[in-house]
Amino acid sequence: MAEINHGNFARSVDNALEVRGLSFSQAQEEFSGFNRALLSRVRNGYAISAANMLLVCHHLGLDPFDYLDLEKRNIRSQFGVPHKSKVRTGPPVSVVSCETSRTAAET
Repeated sequence: MAEINHGNFARSVDNALEVRGLSFSQAQEEFSGFNRALLSRVRNGYAISAANMLLVCHHLGLDPFDYLDLEKRNIRSQFGVPHKSKVRTGPPVSVVSCETSRTAAET
């Protein structure tokens, strides 16, 4: 499963803003679509929409494919713990069709 490496993206955005000598406020004024919430999410390594990532990359001259991790294997939740596997531990569940199911009173 492919994932975005948000940490690398955050570092690149910080670097691109620093090279241009832009603060968050100045970046908001300079680039259409930038706002404090978007820049804060990026800087803190949170996920943003694909459209917003492309917008940030476009304005800062970054290649979005540089942050695509095609070898992501150990997917973790946002809380830093591995996702639980979806293994059923109880008895098998039988599926009964609503059309053929009858109560004892009907028979």
